[in-house]
Formats: sequence, C-alpha cells, structure tokens
Amino acid sequence: MKKLTSILLCVMLVLTLMPAAFAADETVSEALSYDEMFYTVRISDRTNEKSGVPTADDVYADAMDEKEGKIHLEQDENSLPVLDEPTGLKWGINEYGEPFPGLISFTPASLTQGAYKVVVYREIDGGADEKIAGITFRHAGFNYHYPYFVKYFEESGNYYFTVQTVGDGTEYESSNTVKSDIWQFIAPAERIPEAYGLFWSFEDGRFMMNYDYDESEPVIGTATEILFAHDLNDAPVSIGDTASTSTRKRSVKVTDSLLPQSYIEKCGEGYYFFKAKLISGDLKTALCSEWSEISEPIYISDVSVELNNLTKDLDEDSALEEAEDTIEQVRALDTDELAVNMAADIHNTQAASVINTLERLAGRLPGITVTDDVSDTIDESGVSVTGAGLNADKGQSVKLKIDRAEKEHVLPAMYKNTVSFSMDIVDSETNESILTDGEELSVPVKVTLPVPEGVNLGFLDVLHYHADGTFDKIHPYIDYEKRTVTFVLTHFSDFSFAERAPASMDVTLDGATLSYDITLPEGENADFIVALYDENGAMTESRVVKITSSVSDSMTLAEANEYKAFLLLEGVPLAEAWSSAPGMILR
Repeated sequence: MKKLTSILLCVMLVLTLMPAAFAADETVSEALSYDEMFYTVRISDRTNEKSGVPTADDVYADAMDEKEGKIHLEQDENSLPVLDEPTGLKWGINEYGEPFPGLISFTPASLTQGAYKVVVYREIDGGADEKIAGITFRHAGFNYHYPYFVKYFEESGNYYFTVQTVGDGTEYESSNTVKSDIWQFIAPAERIPEAYGLFWSFEDGRFMMNYDYDESEPVIGTATEILFAHDLNDAPVSIGDTASTSTRKRSVKVTDSLLPQSYIEKCGEGYYFFKAKLISGDLKTALCSEWSEISEPIYISDVSVELNNLTKDLDEDSALEEAEDTIEQVRALDTDELAVNMAADIHNTQAASVINTLERLAGRLPGITVTDDVSDTIDESGVSVTGAGLNADKGQSVKLKIDRAEKEHVLPAMYKNTVSFSMDIVDSETNESILTDGEELSVPVKVTLPVPEGVNLGFLDVLHYHADGTFDKIHPYIDYEKRTVTFVLTHFSDFSFAERAPASMDVTLDGATLSYDITLPEGENADFIVALYDENGAMTESRVVKITSSVSDSMTLAEANEYKAFLLLEGVPLAEAWSSAPGMILR
C-alpha cells in the first residue's frame, strides 16, 4: 500500500438527509443523533480526472433528484420571478452566541426553494480574490450556522463569503449574490495532531470509518475523504468526503463516521480507503489537523454486504441453532468473493472478524497443531487460523495441521532457503483429514504463519502447489515487525517458503559507451532497459536487451546528460541505477 496516492481533489458530502431537507450540521445540539448531523452539499468548480468512478458531482445530482428539488443553474433570465436574497451574513458566532472562529452564518430568504450557494474568498492585494471553496446545498428555513469551511483556513488573510438563493430555473430565478463583511484571520502557530488508528468496521448494517485523536485538543468534528480502487494494483481515486461537525465541542468523543451508501451504490464492488482530518473549534489557538495517513482497504461487494447482514443479529445470547443456521447460509456464499473480502481484512476487523465470531458462537473454533517434522522451522505459537471450523460438520471438532510436505518439490534455480510444508484441516479426535485431495473449501480459511529465521522477507515468495506439481505464487500480507505472513486459501495442499536469490547490476556511462555487469540467478531471464535524457529531462533514446544469464557487456549510445537503467523480471524491478545517484537498489 506504500504507493497509495489520491489523484483527485473532488470533495463531497453526501449522507442521510433529514425530513424536509433539514441540514442539521449548522444547528447541531447535544440532543441530535449522529445520523442527523449529515447533509448534502456540492463543492463547486473542482476539476476531476477521468477515473472510471463517479465524481462527487454525479453523486450530488442523484441526491438532489431524490429530494424533489432538482437544481438547474441554467435559468431563463427574463421570464421568471427572482428569489429573495439571504440576509444576516455573519462570521464567527454559533447559534448559542458563543465565539467560533471561521464559522459562517446567515438567515435564509423569505421566498426560497430551499437551495443556497455559498462561496468563501480570500482577498488578494493587486489581483483577483482567491476562491477558497464553494458549495451548493439544501437548507430548511431558519438561521444557518455552518462550520464546514473551517478546514480550509490555513493562511492568514482577509476573508469574506457570498451567499445566493438558488432557483430551479423552471419556476424561479436565483437571487442576487450577497457579500459578507471581512473576517481578518491570523493563523496560529499550532495545529491539531493528526488522527491515528484508522480502521474499518461494520455496525448495525453500516460500514464505519474509525479513527482516534487526543481528546484534549479543540476538536469539534472530522472530515473523512473516501478513496476507491477496483484493484489493489491501482492507485485509489478520491470519490468525495463526508463530514460530521458540530458548532461547539461535543460532550462525548466521536471516533467514527459512516461510509455513505450512495458511494457504494455508485462505485460498486472494489476497495475502499479513507483518511481523516480533525476540525478545529478554535482557530485562534490551533489549525485543523493535516490529513491522516490512508487507511488499509476494505473490500466491499455483494458478498461482504450479505455476510454482514447474515450475522449482524448474532451475539452472545444467540441460540446455538441460530448460529448453525447462519453457518449454512455463509457456506452458500460465493467462496472466491468471500476469500477476497477476508484477504482485504488485514487487521481482522471486517469479514475475517465476522467469520471468527461465527466460529466462536457456534463452538467451532479450530485448534492448531504443528508436527515435530516441521516444528523446528514453524513456531506453533505464531500460527493463527480463521474459517477452518466452518468447514467441519455440525458437532465436529477440527484443527489446522501443519506437517512436512507430502511430496518432494524441485524448485526453480532462482530460489534458495526454501522451507516446504503441508497444511490440512483434520478431525481433532481421529487426526484424519476432513477434506478429499484438492477439494475446495466451503468457507475460505485465513492463515497467519511465522516465517523461519534466515529467510529474507524482502525476497520471500510463498508457493502453493497443485496436484500436478505446478505452483502458484501467493501474495501474502507481510508483517515485517512480527515476521509473519497472512493469506487466504480456498483449498489445501503443499506449500513452500522460498527466498528469491537476488540479482545485481553495475552500470557506468563513459561518453557514448554504456558498460553493464549483470548477475542473474541460474535459469532466470530478465529485461535490461536503458533510457537516456537530455538537459531538459526529455528522454532521447531507450534500449531493451534480453538477458538470459549473467553477463558483462557494453553498448554505444548517443551522448546524454543522464541515464536510467532497470533490470526487470516478469515486469518487476530487480535492480535499478541512475547516473545522478550512481549505484544500485535491490528490490
């Protein structure tokens, strides 16, 4: 997940709308429920790259359609009555009469269709004023106090905001735009520390984004930016954000936010991430926090939703028969889809947690045994397993058995430091396998194993063998601190921890002659790629050489200011070098 970056800046709040289009954020009191603090807005004038997922504007348009008041900004200027202007534009006072730096408020118009456009600007000496952010939203007819813009105030300066009553273009035109007084903001030196401990959970039929922060800080809410990727190899795309903010510090610490169902419906099956920004209730003493690190992903699909719905009513008081009935329904889910969900649950707070809870409630928690043949390389105390118990018959006790490999496996020459072993689910009493050879599991099994000392985690492959001797590379989650690997299986057989022998590369450029010395593991092939660049950083020439064995050679190239060289095995960099920083980096 190290390469994760957000490639869009589109910001959006779309969550549960209250009856009569009530936007509760501006008048939050301690009595309001968490859901009531959500509202619908749109960030104006943001650019979006083509990403294959819906933009915030898409979500906004659908939300407004559903609320009976579809807003069109195209208007017939000459034939429609004009809506009234908002009044009472003010800075910095909440509905309780308390100071709140950065808070905006206004009194809605008498003649209105319930929609308003608000834009915040910063004055620029000698140039056009800078637009900070803008929104179009629906609001009921009473005084409006809005803390959303607080997160945008970073630089000292003179700020003002404008408000316009928005017409639908069919019955009414929008009002004239009204401008507030100037607010002089002096940015404090301090900033609220970032949110930490981000993770996903599923509560009461909803996917929740969880985080934590120092309660002593002046936090009055949290913005959470949501990102999406169809595949873990793709960079996640920002699809919008949600916010839960009050107009005074809450008496109860809130550490979670709801993932809007509208995002799931629009983006569909895939990986969802989030990051959090803590909103400051006192901009005189502390700015809002920086955005946190991006969370680990949650994989959401029809199966994940169905799994959570099947098990959401189970608890410690549930009857055993109810748990057993649920197990049969879980076993009917798509095994491959469930495996993806369990693998994406890195911290065991989502699908894997649900499976583990179901095992426990049904009295099916599996045991673990590591035989003497492999106990010197695999420490039983570092092994954990989830899901094995749901593959047993009702009333049957099972355990994960780790033993020596059933067959001798000849590994390619690129591997060294190999440790082969087998895994199986066996009856706890008879020690016999409950599976036939190659049988697909009814429920995927998630396994965590300690990696033997001496195996370099940076070059580790986990190989999963088939009956014909071929193997697949498993792509596990590696915990480098604990030296463990975690992966999900849909069938059992032999496995190997195998360390790839490293490749090396030495490259020098002398005028037009580029010399290279490459060492490859025996039997491996690789691509040696060289690119030359001019003084402007533009590539002027590139070469690709197929390397089938260790070699020392040279090539003649056009002179260049800089070169970059890469050694690729199956498209994966084994080593790279560059002229501006001579040397080599091994994967």
